[in-house]
Amino acid sequence: MPAAKPMSSSVAPKAGPPRSCLTARKVALIFCAVAVAAVALGVGLGLGLRRAFPTLSLPKLQPPVVAATPSGFKTVRRLARALQAASSLQTVKDRLFSPGPTDFTARIAKVDERLAEFATRSAEFQRKCVSATPLAWTPAGLPGSVSFPMAFQCKEALSGPGDLTLYFGVGADNFAYVAELQTALSSGVPRMAVLAKAPLDGSAVEVIQVMDNSATSGPTSTTWLYISANKTTVTMEVSVAATAAGVGVGCGVRLRAANSLVWAAGEFTDPFAPNACTGTTTSVCATGSTLVAQGTTACTASAAPTSTFTSSVTPALTAAAINSTATWAVADGIIRATGFPAVENFNTRA
Repeated sequence: MPAAKPMSSSVAPKAGPPRSCLTARKVALIFCAVAVAAVALGVGLGLGLRRAFPTLSLPKLQPPVVAATPSGFKTVRRLARALQAASSLQTVKDRLFSPGPTDFTARIAKVDERLAEFATRSAEFQRKCVSATPLAWTPAGLPGSVSFPMAFQCKEALSGPGDLTLYFGVGADNFAYVAELQTALSSGVPRMAVLAKAPLDGSAVEVIQVMDNSATSGPTSTTWLYISANKTTVTMEVSVAATAAGVGVGCGVRLRAANSLVWAAGEFTDPFAPNACTGTTTSVCATGSTLVAQGTTACTASAAPTSTFTSSVTPALTAAAINSTATWAVADGIIRATGFPAVENFNTRA
């Protein structure tokens, strides 16, 4: 019996899209896939490029100072402790380690805030100065014959009171260098400069701070403050002298904190207010935690005497030594950036 023939369907098969449409769809899908991949790749490349160009990385300046500052200088003043503390060191604490115009710790913290802002902004685009060759600058004629060579790559003028300008960079010696210059007098804002250098690991810092209470009054208006601090060895050295009243220890004081002790030597008075400097110096040794006076042998007779100064950045300064037109001219020149290298503006694109 012959096999039955299959019944023909009464419904016509659905027509597929023309071949040209299939091809177009495939191309569209391929294009979309490529586009998605390109976007993903672009994001990846963007992140890669952001990391590829040099960005600013500077150590903080304040931590070594805080780490090396004796706890007796950090504590809030209480009557009992103030009565126990050596009066000369209490003066140092009140003038140099308490809120006021000569509170260098707070001022260094402000410099750190500005540098942190620069570091964040340096990632926004490739900046020409960040990869530029550092240019050397060394202030001449510093009181105490201090040598303080520096190197800068960038600068930026900041808005606000004081006409503030910052120079900064990293030298070939792997030290970071910062100069903050405040050139205009305004209410409560002195003319001043902060010069600082620190190794990139942030273990230490050296600072020169000079204030000039008037742009025209000459040598009777300046204050010089030198600081060396190391958080690894937990040591700090400070030298200060002034020809203006109000510093408290302006006639000239040198201080070293080490081995849980504080040694200070100098004339613990202000020049011209109320008495002129006499040139007679005294010394005091005290505990770092309470500033209570000890016998001087506690600071001088140990295997590592606290009274021995090790930093060339903290010489013995006196008001008499800085009371000259030449020294005032040095301060004025630094504040005005006289002789500073012509480095690129921080906002110049590479």
